[in-house]
Amino acid sequence: MWLLAFLLFLPIFALFWESFSGFSEHFSHLYHTVLFIYIKNSLILLVGVCLMAIIWGVPSAYFVSRFQFPGRKFFRWALLLPLALPAYLVAFVYTNILDYAGPIQIFLRQLFEWQTASDYWFVDMRTMGGAIFVLSLVFSPYIFWLSNINFSEQSMSLIHAAKLQGKSQQQIFWRIQLPLARPAIAVASTLVAMETLADYGTVAYFSVWHITTAIFNAWIDLGDLPLASQLSCLTLLFVVVLIVLEKRSRRKTTLYAHEYEPIVLEKPKKVNAWLMTGWCTLVWSLAFLVPSIWLINEAYVYIDQTDWSVFYQMSMTSFSLAFWVALIAVIIAFILQVAKRVNFPHATLLTRMASLGYAIPGTVLAIGVLIVTSTLDHWINDGVVYFGGSIIGLVFSGTLLAIGFAFLCRFSAVAIGSVESGFEKIPNSYDEAAKLQGHYLRSIAQKIWLPLLKSSLFTAFLLVFLESLKELSAALLLRPFNVETLSTYIYQYMATERFELVSIPALLMVLIGLPPVLLLTYSMDKRK
Repeated sequence: MWLLAFLLFLPIFALFWESFSGFSEHFSHLYHTVLFIYIKNSLILLVGVCLMAIIWGVPSAYFVSRFQFPGRKFFRWALLLPLALPAYLVAFVYTNILDYAGPIQIFLRQLFEWQTASDYWFVDMRTMGGAIFVLSLVFSPYIFWLSNINFSEQSMSLIHAAKLQGKSQQQIFWRIQLPLARPAIAVASTLVAMETLADYGTVAYFSVWHITTAIFNAWIDLGDLPLASQLSCLTLLFVVVLIVLEKRSRRKTTLYAHEYEPIVLEKPKKVNAWLMTGWCTLVWSLAFLVPSIWLINEAYVYIDQTDWSVFYQMSMTSFSLAFWVALIAVIIAFILQVAKRVNFPHATLLTRMASLGYAIPGTVLAIGVLIVTSTLDHWINDGVVYFGGSIIGLVFSGTLLAIGFAFLCRFSAVAIGSVESGFEKIPNSYDEAAKLQGHYLRSIAQKIWLPLLKSSLFTAFLLVFLESLKELSAALLLRPFNVETLSTYIYQYMATERFELVSIPALLMVLIGLPPVLLLTYSMDKRK
């Protein structure tokens, strides 16, 4: 038990060890030149993405949870669909649509007879603003999801009491419903901020340099592992500050309600109802419909240019890697939750240690894994040479094992959470009754826990499988030479403006991202 938790925690420990024990000759130069620019850009990006995601998500969640308007049932699950789209794909789509050679600017030049770009002003997507726009759209479902759940679970009695005091619908929202939803919005904003910090593909494509791109440059361009470790620890500091601020923001929040009355959907005025439909349509179209239509069209137009042999080989590599990561993650999650179930000493602490990786950006975790695997390789080669052998080269680093280990450290928390929720639905009385009949731990697991946990285990497997397929930053840092995963394959050609070669893989990436969205929708429906 301790070994499993320690292995998943090891990259984080190695990261701090390397940061404080290693010395980088480049750090001083970075400190006096661009480090604070990286930090400033990171802060601007975090604040901008969180604010825009709230603007997209909170009104949509409020409308869907409180009012009966045309299309409400559709938008209740459709507004989660942007989670299926990798942010760097959406960035590429909007850049091509809004660029100088894109269809919108071509149409405007033909319409107004403009000759050059100097004749008019148009939005430039390859900027900080473009990155904020794209990332906020892609991550807004986190705000919508948690806010929708919170608005739906608020007590109708509070709203009735406010109406009896003569408060308008707007006053009730600003003074009662929004303050009650603030903890959920804070949690969702923290998730959005961590996902923003973890993103590399979008900001690199838009040439917005922040802490994550600095880590890539430190390792890929300079080969400076101590510098990459120190920058990774700086990114971890951002994550810790975000988590602390989120917890402090709701430490004094207490809800007193003597009675709970379920929310009843209201029928707004016809004009307001159609305005709500229009707003939700706008958000859904910008975040999902427009990018999806563009990707489908590109896949249809360039289907003949797809290198099917490379696509097949790369897909099999990605699917095999994701399958084994998901399977091992589910096994680890089950073992750790069984330990908690039987009151194994320090089981809660071990579970938290094993879950820390999910709060850490993939880039940062990849550096930690790189430190661990390269250290092991040095030990193995030194040992072989010591006993008279010849150097055998890389065993762990630069292999699929390193990528798999990084994915396992990052996404095991997803499996742990899913399995934990499944165990919470199994009464302890089942275990006690089985023990009274002479059954031991193995028998209880086979005859009670596993049958009742089938749904939770499958959900955990599917979520980890799909997250592993889509992970880009860790795969870019750790992939072996001449080996591509589905995400790196798409990104490499996208970054060189040769998207026609990967239009089919990109569409596949979107399709395999849909099942988790359906699972989220199902979990929301069960709360109703």
